[in-house]
Amino acid sequence: MQKPIEGALGYVKKNGKLKLLLTVVIIGTVLLMLGSVILPSKKGNDLSASDEENKTERYVARLEDNISKLCSRVKGAGEVTVAVTVFGGFEYVYASDSKTSEDSDSTEYIKIGSGSSQQALYLTEKVPKISGVGIVCTGGGDERVRNELVLLISATYGISTNKIYVTEAFK
Repeated sequence: MQKPIEGALGYVKKNGKLKLLLTVVIIGTVLLMLGSVILPSKKGNDLSASDEENKTERYVARLEDNISKLCSRVKGAGEVTVAVTVFGGFEYVYASDSKTSEDSDSTEYIKIGSGSSQQALYLTEKVPKISGVGIVCTGGGDERVRNELVLLISATYGISTNKIYVTEAFK
């Protein structure tokens, strides 16, 4: 294996192109290293579909945990299990400019950067809307506890009371 490499280096040395070859290799390596540092990486909002699903699942799990902790603090609720459903996924909001004329309406995203690095100006992210909450607790058979939990979750998360259901857990 050494013979072909030595032969190739000998050929390059004889023809005086060793310095040129080494210079090209060094410049190429430097450019590759600089490219990974200088070029911007993908932003957090450039998520694949599975990343987006995982993000939504983590959000729902966090909601369920928070609601469960909150409900378990209500007098008479006892042990609490919570299920939350959401509609859609995370929504990303970008800056835009709307133009209205007699003939048509048009919306154009405001972009920053230049050339191939041009991107829409990211403003904020909206969380998925809660579409329902189910609460199972040992005190769910008591009308007062059910009413307290429904009103608590409705007020805390801004969802209507008809989207919250509380029932008694078996013992």
